[in-house]
Amino acid sequence: MGKTDMKKLLMLAYAYPPSARTGTYRTLRFSKYLPDEGWQPIILTLDEKKYEIIDNNLVNEVPPVAKIYRTPAWLFYSRYSQIIKAVRKIVKKSPDGDGIKGGKNPAPKSKVSWKKIPADLLRTPDEAVGWIPFAFIAGLYLIYTQKIDAIYATGGPFSTFITAVWLKKISGKPLVVDFRDPWASDYNNMWSHPWLNKVAWICEKSAVLNADVVIANTETLKKQLVLNHNIQENKVIVINNGFDEADFSKLSKQHYEKFTIVFTGSFYSARNPSNFFFALRELLNEDKTLEDKIQLVFAGSGFHKYFDLIEKSGLGKLVTWKKQVEHKKALELMNSAHLLLLTNIYLGCCQIPSKTFEYFAAGKPILALAEPGALADLFSSENVSGKVVDPEDILQIKEAIKEFYLQYINGTLKEQPSVLWKKFNSRNLTHLLAGVLNQELKKYVFQN
Repeated sequence: MGKTDMKKLLMLAYAYPPSARTGTYRTLRFSKYLPDEGWQPIILTLDEKKYEIIDNNLVNEVPPVAKIYRTPAWLFYSRYSQIIKAVRKIVKKSPDGDGIKGGKNPAPKSKVSWKKIPADLLRTPDEAVGWIPFAFIAGLYLIYTQKIDAIYATGGPFSTFITAVWLKKISGKPLVVDFRDPWASDYNNMWSHPWLNKVAWICEKSAVLNADVVIANTETLKKQLVLNHNIQENKVIVINNGFDEADFSKLSKQHYEKFTIVFTGSFYSARNPSNFFFALRELLNEDKTLEDKIQLVFAGSGFHKYFDLIEKSGLGKLVTWKKQVEHKKALELMNSAHLLLLTNIYLGCCQIPSKTFEYFAAGKPILALAEPGALADLFSSENVSGKVVDPEDILQIKEAIKEFYLQYINGTLKEQPSVLWKKFNSRNLTHLLAGVLNQELKKYVFQN
């Protein structure tokens, strides 16, 4: 199909290559394969100078027919955070604890945290609020100069939804909002004051009600949006996260002599690996010989907070730490592993870490430390090769590591079922999105 024959989709995405934020990949993959479905992506995104994490290799995956428009933004919350960190460094005051001790799920915040209100005011309804005026003006310009057929907005950050709603109100173009994560619905304790959570709730409701179609990336999130906002189920379509099969071609693979557990991503309070380390220490206490037969390879950010814990636990020689690596290198690590690790999911019942699907593509079994919810449901419904265990149950984690190690020794580790490759690859997921867009465009043409 020629470029002039394509329908045009305005895609509002705060993060887009060369940004290497987690949210980049879903939008990139949709834009990469939408031209095959007859849609030309017109991407409205942030000035690349504003991105904190960059991977210039990702730019090579942007399709030639895509047009990218970048705007500045006022990053109020980011600047405030930098100032606070600088002040703390000067007065040598450590930031609040990060849940490194492990054990129980961190207690919910109190209803009012006055110290955090100034920061929260700068990120209400979210950290990208300073992008709204720039994106709105640019969006209006693009709608009329590029003759846009439909609008797509992805969040978080969810300021994209606010912008997209106003663009729809003025232009009348069909709007699809894509929830990559829950917003206000699943974060009742994330704000320092209930009024701020109410603002986010109102904004979320406005986005859901004004959109022509709502996309949720898990079934659990769909159910919650339908229930919370009293909308018809058929208004919400589930399109999971996925992986790009092209990323897994020509990957190098390292052959490890030891049983190798790999984690890629970030550690922080909601994804705290402490209990995993405690469990591994207990396993090694039972069988000292395993210290020379098991190794951990972690790549990403947030690991420095656990150095002391690792050393005190006597696990230092088992662990290889790598800083933030390029996407391809992260995939090669997954591809070389014997077991892939997903850490504590304390972010609510609706979320599935996006790297889960790249773990699927790597084909290796997965140990997931997660509470009941969307991730556990996915493992069960898709017959995933792996195990979901209670992140607070150190004994259960220890037994799971032992079980996978014995499978490795006996040569019985199971690869992921091939159906996962077919179901969650980006071409298939983009085809689903294109079907939604085509249906809504037909309605729009008919009504006008």
